[in-house]
This record gives sequence, C-alpha cells and structure tokens, in this order.
Amino acid sequence: MRWDISLGNLLTIATVVVGLSAGWTQLKADQATIQRDQQRVEAALTARLAALEQERVQNVQSLTEMRADIRYMRQALERLETQLRSDPNKR
Repeated sequence: MRWDISLGNLLTIATVVVGLSAGWTQLKADQATIQRDQQRVEAALTARLAALEQERVQNVQSLTEMRADIRYMRQALERLETQLRSDPNKR
C-alpha cells in the first residue's frame, strides 16, 4: 500500500483549510455583530427603563397632588356643611 500525496489530495486539503478559515472568519464577524446589537439593545432598554421610572415618579407626584386637592375640597365642603347646619337662614 502506497501513501503518496497527489495534487488532488493537496487541492482538497487546501480547499478544506480555506473553507474552514472563511467559515471561522464569518463566524467571528457574526459574533461581533450580535454582540454590538446586544449592547445597543441593552442601552436602549436601560434608557427606556430610566424614562419609565421618571414617568412613574411624575405620576406618583401628580397622584399625591390630586389627593391633597381632594382632601382640601372635602374639608372645605365639610366646613360649608357645618356652617349651613349651624345657620339655617343662609340657605
């Protein structure tokens, strides 16, 4: 049995090596693209979460102000009711 290396064997080996190299390079490029995309998405999500938190804080402040206004109006109505009960001529 002879173990000679022919030109066909060399071409096949070269083709496989070039193909593997090209595939490896493309895989690395795809990984880098995916990593950049992931970082961009994470940055966008972080910014959106910060905006949502700010909006939530503003909503809580508005709700607190509304509660204070309602409390003030209830107290004013109670005072008016008390005045009307004490002085029936003002009706």
